[in-house]
Amino acid sequence: MRGGLTAVIALLGLICLGVISGIGWHIVRRPPRLPGKDDVRLPGDPFGVIPSRDGRWLFVSISNSAGTSGSVAALKRNAGHIELARVVSLPMEPTGMVLTHDGKLLVVAAHDRLVFLDVQRMTSGAGRPVLGSIQQPGVTVDCFYVNVTADDKLLFVSEEHAGAITVIDLERARKTGFRNDAILGIIPVGERTVALTFSPDDKWLYTTSEEAPPEWGWPAECAPEAGGSPEPVRPQGAVVVVDVDKASKSPAEAVVARVPAACAPVRAVISPEGDRLFVAARKSNAIIVFDTAKLLSDGSHAQVGLVPVGQSPAPLAVIDGGTKLLVGNSSRYAVPHVPGTLTVLDTAKLQQGTGAVLGTIPTGVYPREMSVSPDGNTVFLTNTDSGSLQVINVKSLPPLPSNHRVE
Repeated sequence: MRGGLTAVIALLGLICLGVISGIGWHIVRRPPRLPGKDDVRLPGDPFGVIPSRDGRWLFVSISNSAGTSGSVAALKRNAGHIELARVVSLPMEPTGMVLTHDGKLLVVAAHDRLVFLDVQRMTSGAGRPVLGSIQQPGVTVDCFYVNVTADDKLLFVSEEHAGAITVIDLERARKTGFRNDAILGIIPVGERTVALTFSPDDKWLYTTSEEAPPEWGWPAECAPEAGGSPEPVRPQGAVVVVDVDKASKSPAEAVVARVPAACAPVRAVISPEGDRLFVAARKSNAIIVFDTAKLLSDGSHAQVGLVPVGQSPAPLAVIDGGTKLLVGNSSRYAVPHVPGTLTVLDTAKLQQGTGAVLGTIPTGVYPREMSVSPDGNTVFLTNTDSGSLQVINVKSLPPLPSNHRVE
């Protein structure tokens, strides 16, 4: 039975990653200036946002209103203004993205394929930005998130509905035109895998499984999300730890730990020192804090904090040198289609259980993903159902001195 499950997971991973060519694209060369600094309107429903290495550009993955196709938008930052510079059309709905550390390649997860975009062509408008894609036509598999090691050699792809992570030799893929012979294998990790977060030294990869699969034998204890469709009580989800070196050689054997992480853990970020992993548990409406050393050595005591936040938390960002954690709350199941909030947390107090919440600020509808500018001064937040990008000055976040003015 275990061998059959592994074979199915491997097959689904390969389904996600075959080869195609000819993705459609177009460039908007003379865009209008977008109004406002703090709420940038976008041509569709945004998911991810990534700043360029120099901070002068933003790349946003966008779906159309029907959710059947999408694009990647390049926005230029200049003297306090953000302008939509150009749009590259994609035939499928894009979600997670990653920029290689050399700043040259943008990798986009787009439903059943990965799309590889040339950053210089995206920003200059010269030449075709789509370099290639990896996909198996006619089969639906969700390639949801992507991340790359600091040396740009290994690419990891979370396949949400396959419960697996695919490992790709990115160095080989770039040299050979993004063919499927760059696939190294599949890591089975659990139901609805999402997050892909590296330790600072790239030794470990932390992922989340929203729900433990039946073969783990975990008890059912998570009720349906507020306002969600009726469903049975399900097991907790997990943080799964992957040995990156093993993943490069024997992906199927790369999982070294899995630890319960409350109900529907979805996103994860790590402290600058790598000693704490912060996880958004969407069904639990909470942030879970893990001691990363104990994830490996003492899983039953690895959880060192749990702090309630807003409804259905998902996007996370560590700011101010690791002293603050931002959490986006959407209320997407309890009260959909209303503005969300951003909770500001003091990371030093997350283990105390009280006093960690420093304040909240309003967001648009369905805050989805966050990133931080290279200089650490600005947070970019996509609000999916508002069709906007929210630009937040880190210095304007609570707590604020009594005489502080937010401009």
